[in-house]
Amino acid sequence: MTSTIASTTRFTGSTAHYCQAADPAQRLALLHWADGERQAGLVCADSLHPEKVPGLKDKLAVFDVRGMGCDFKVCGETSNGCCEIEAIPDPTFRDLLCGQFREIVQARQPLLHTIEAQTPQGTWRYSRLSIPLSKRTAEVGRLWLVLAGFEAFRDKVAPVAA
Repeated sequence: MTSTIASTTRFTGSTAHYCQAADPAQRLALLHWADGERQAGLVCADSLHPEKVPGLKDKLAVFDVRGMGCDFKVCGETSNGCCEIEAIPDPTFRDLLCGQFREIVQARQPLLHTIEAQTPQGTWRYSRLSIPLSKRTAEVGRLWLVLAGFEAFRDKVAPVAA
């Protein structure tokens, strides 16, 4: 079954170096990450305690990574329970997210992504800082996601009646 959003929305994304993150919560997450204990070049997830950092807990989502396919599971303060990324109904958006998550796992360093959606009603955009963490192995086992900069605007404005 094809969803309505899939046929009417166009998703695009771009990647930037993490030092371009300007949002205060994203900068705070980077500072906390920089203080974490490292093993095999990755910060260990269990060495970080975002719940103790004012201003970060409510901005953070956590993805567990299981393999290099698109097998990511979101659990965190900003989500309602847990869900599989495959549950995202729009295949274009799902593929964009999966590609970005694979990019982070391969880079083994934080990345800043911008996601934009063009809909018949207008355009929305946000940035996501993604931070790869280990579960005390040499592999990325968890991603921290800090969303920011939500913008929405109408592409076409109806004329105002006189």
